[in-house]
Formats: sequence, C-alpha cells, structure tokens
Amino acid sequence: MSNDQKSAARNVRVSLTKAQLQSEIGAELISLCQSVTDDGSLSDAEVDALKTWLAEHRTSDLPAIAFLISTVERILEDGVVTPTERKELHKALERVLPPEIR
Repeated sequence: MSNDQKSAARNVRVSLTKAQLQSEIGAELISLCQSVTDDGSLSDAEVDALKTWLAEHRTSDLPAIAFLISTVERILEDGVVTPTERKELHKALERVLPPEIR
C-alpha cells in the first residue's frame, strides 16, 4: 500500500454512527469490538472469532466491516499474527468504536 493509499484509508470514516449503532449488525459489531479489546490484547481465539464474524457479515454495507475485513485479511495473509500486527488490529478495532465508547 502506497503512502497516498494509507493516508486516504486513514481519512475514511469507519467509526460507527449513532444510526448504525442502533442497527442489529452495528450493535453486534460494537459488542464484538468491545469484548476483544477489553483486556488490551488480542488472543488467537479472539482474532479467529473476529475473522469468522466478519466473514459471516461480509455483504453488509457498513464501512467499518469492509475496513476490518481488509485489515484482518492483510494481517492473516502470511498465517502469522505478530505482536506488531496485533497492535495494528487493536487500533483498527478501536477506530471502529465511536469516540465516546473508546
């Protein structure tokens, strides 16, 4: 990913809006994000649960889901989740949470 692409990706709103939070899928995503980020680290089981949930909701029109899918796929590309990648995924999950919930 080029620096321009990274910059553009950072500028896209992926945090859930109030309306999205009130939808069933938005509420599920918030609950999932909060549960996997609660202790400040991501276990392999939590990464797998996130990957599974995202795969089941791939067709959703929520920008947060597309953002997380691309992040998870990139991180899992080589089959190994490094400590740096875990931190990156944790930040991505926090980015999806509305500011008042982070």
